[in-house]
Amino acid sequence: MTISIDNYLPEYFKETADDIHKRMIDEAPKDISTIEGDIFWSTTRPCAEEIAKAKKVALLQVLKLGIVQTATGKFLDLKGEADGIPRKSGEASIQKILFVGVEGTIVSAGRKVSTVADEDNEAIEFLILKTVTIDSTGIATTVAECLKTGKLGNVAQGKITVLTKNLNGIKQITNTEIVKDGVDDESDEDYLYRILENAQNPPTSGNIAHYKKWSKECIGVKSCKVVPLWDKNNGRDGNGTVKVIIVADENKAASDELIKYVKNHLDPYPEGEGRGQAPIGSTVTVVSCIEKEIDITANVILMTGYTKDIVQNNFKKVLSQYLSELSFDSTTYISLARIGNVLLDTDGVVDYSDLKLNGSAENANLSNEEIAVTGTVEIEVVL
Repeated sequence: MTISIDNYLPEYFKETADDIHKRMIDEAPKDISTIEGDIFWSTTRPCAEEIAKAKKVALLQVLKLGIVQTATGKFLDLKGEADGIPRKSGEASIQKILFVGVEGTIVSAGRKVSTVADEDNEAIEFLILKTVTIDSTGIATTVAECLKTGKLGNVAQGKITVLTKNLNGIKQITNTEIVKDGVDDESDEDYLYRILENAQNPPTSGNIAHYKKWSKECIGVKSCKVVPLWDKNNGRDGNGTVKVIIVADENKAASDELIKYVKNHLDPYPEGEGRGQAPIGSTVTVVSCIEKEIDITANVILMTGYTKDIVQNNFKKVLSQYLSELSFDSTTYISLARIGNVLLDTDGVVDYSDLKLNGSAENANLSNEEIAVTGTVEIEVVL
């Protein structure tokens, strides 16, 4: 979300060094020469330039950092915290680690394992959390937490292969699955959205805005929908029931772990007793959004020097980025025309024809719980 305040700046912020210097010259004593090159002119000119620079750079930056829509970093944190909305901190990835070795070998908690470093990337280190012993099968499994928070610890299976200090009896190590996804610190853009949403839709007394605020407080939740009175089969025509549909970071379906986390934050078991954020008497059901794959086919004319594979990969990247930025709250269909614009903006594409979404030359509709993700992409090159 990019905000410009240029149209709202006071006039004195727009003064140039020439404007400031002219005013200084005009205020000079009558008996002082103000001709360019004389002492008064030469000594005041640098001062005018520094004042202009201070206004355009330093003072303007201070002004921007003092306004929530243009504040960044720690200054945005201060704005959010003043409204009771702290930034969501990142979390470290936890991986399941498999050791192969000699029976009886002990792998102690506190040891480190890592990925392999190369010319472009440093090794990503993980700390073993639980002591294990190689059993009679020659294997043992434990868990290790990344030493840095964020998504960088979500390395693919088989990438953690290094024990940072040799241990006799260990023949091989590898990571077999992600136990807990690492999450980056909340971005300025997402954080600002929550702050403004809170201001524009004040949460109060367990209203829909309140449930949205509570849900989005949870690390890993990007967006959500709230359905009040949803369980019409509860014998009370839905009274006291609330359904929250959550979307994970990057507009993806939520994991079982994230669903449980949000449920415990809102309404832990035993339900409806007000042990979480939800009021007493409210039973909250938390579910994930449903990923709907958008399969795309099209005929394209390529620019000189581009191949089908290059353009197809380029299109997949920009398409995935486009879909990840769509609002879960307001997106009810995927526009054929907008996908066409994305295709036209793809490097290597001159023009296209016969574009189809999920086999149809029409918009792809989404249900209330669906979110669009990239499916198969097949382009055919035409002359």
